Amino acid sequence: MLNDIVQKYLKLFPQDKAKLGILLEQIKRGDDLNDRKNYYGHITGGAIILSPDMKKVLMVYHPTHQRWLQPGGHWDPPEKGPWQSSEREAIEETGVKIAKRVNVDKDYRVPLNIDSHIISTTPPLNEPKHLHHDFRYGFVAVSSDLNLEDDVIKEAKWIKINDPKAGLLRVDINRLLSLLKA
Repeated sequence: MLNDIVQKYLKLFPQDKAKLGILLEQIKRGDDLNDRKNYYGHITGGAIILSPDMKKVLMVYHPTHQRWLQPGGHWDPPEKGPWQSSEREAIEETGVKIAKRVNVDKDYRVPLNIDSHIISTTPPLNEPKHLHHDFRYGFVAVSSDLNLEDDVIKEAKWIKINDPKAGLLRVDINRLLSLLKA
């Protein structure tokens, strides 16, 4: 299933193949990519959520990583894939209500972007340095209302899409906006 999703993604975004080398190698080997104890690398689901007027993006402050990120988290069983994790985590972390999911392809499992990045050693969790293969999906919110009741995330806010904090998500935001205009 993962190989099928990644191959469909690469047909849409062939320029991303070089940056996905490790993920492709792990899929080929048959690594268990939804095992968060796989410290070589595992999959997370990220949610790129635009405000109803599509002028802001939702960001959360992650205390473990001490920076602003998009909502998201680990692909956990029994979820079928990261497309479910992204939406679940966004709702759990922020209480946002989703108006619609924006599909990149007829296959809703294909993400807007796949971003593989290193997660530094996290002493509070006692995890070594490892890779997150973040499958990012696009959404539009019903409203700007948030309800923070998460155990970890204590701060979330809507920021203008041209704010420097949103720079980490530039590819995702641009792809999402182009899909909404199509």
